Amino acid sequence: IAFIVSGVVYTILALAALMGLIGAIGRKRGLVATYSTFMWFHLAAQVAVGAFFIYALFQNNNELVTQCKEQVNRVNNATNAANTNTSINADDACQLFTKWGRVGAIISLVVILLIELYCCFIVSRYVSQLTDEQSFRAVNRNVHVEANAGRSSGYYPHEPINAGTELLGKEDKGHDYPYAQAQHSFGHKA
Repeated sequence: IAFIVSGVVYTILALAALMGLIGAIGRKRGLVATYSTFMWFHLAAQVAVGAFFIYALFQNNNELVTQCKEQVNRVNNATNAANTNTSINADDACQLFTKWGRVGAIISLVVILLIELYCCFIVSRYVSQLTDEQSFRAVNRNVHVEANAGRSSGYYPHEPINAGTELLGKEDKGHDYPYAQAQHSFGHKA
């Protein structure tokens, strides 16, 4: 049953990833947002499954040690039958194996979850960027169309609309702030 559930979850995630890829190529915010939502749900499910996995690792410690001892005893019996003098201490080997096996499992789980969390942040940030671009085009639709006549760009300038200098050059006053004028601006060619 676990394999069936896992297969269904990863099939749905693969379809969502395909939608996200198509959305990223076509800059479709809805498709990328759907993929982002699926990624966040998958991360939550991974955290829950990981917590259960860690609980099961620590809960079934005696069973794991017993199974390990049986395997070590089989190996020892096989080496004794082959007349080799290598013998493994089952208690020490199994305690060490279960200890470091648990540590390795926890570290790998944490690394995987951190990578997936980072991926979720990347996709969510891209959805925010597409939302900003969409709102920029909605506000400046006429200006954008006139400025980019003949070329279809899906990109927008990453600068604030007012840039924080709108109060420096008031039109109703007789004197403008000199550094707000174009000839005094940074990068102006004399």
